[in-house]
Amino acid sequence: MHLLGGCRVLFANQRSGLSGYDDATIRIRGNNTLNNNNPLIVVDGIANRSMSRLNPSDIESVIVLKDASAAIYGAQAANGVILITTKRGASGKLKVNVDFNQGFSSPTVLPDMADSYLYATMMNEVDLYAGQSLRYSEDDLQKFKDGSDPWGHPNTDWFSEVF
Repeated sequence: MHLLGGCRVLFANQRSGLSGYDDATIRIRGNNTLNNNNPLIVVDGIANRSMSRLNPSDIESVIVLKDASAAIYGAQAANGVILITTKRGASGKLKVNVDFNQGFSSPTVLPDMADSYLYATMMNEVDLYAGQSLRYSEDDLQKFKDGSDPWGHPNTDWFSEVF
């Protein structure tokens, strides 16, 4: 990065990692004006562009202007200017660059979950120790155990279903 006009500090802050919310807050001269403190971004000679969707491998050069060197852009340059030039095609032999990234993700540990019969039995035990009435009857426990009423007393292993 080439800095003109004595710029020693470029502040960039990205507040979110959410997809689509990846615009960084950029300050060249700090917070100097009342409203918008963003620098003017010029990409290939076109002003008021965004850097958020630029592919870093497509950038040829970045120049940061501040103070008098940015004056040619007028009042829009009050907070500095970032000039970005992207790479251009060249005559000659065809050159192709390919980048490939691949990743796999899987949970490191899946907890062993209790089936519905064991869960109902444990909840009855909690109720017993708390001095409350049992929430599942013996008939309920039997239906959970043998699966005779899958709608009223289901036994779905959601971790296996989802993962």
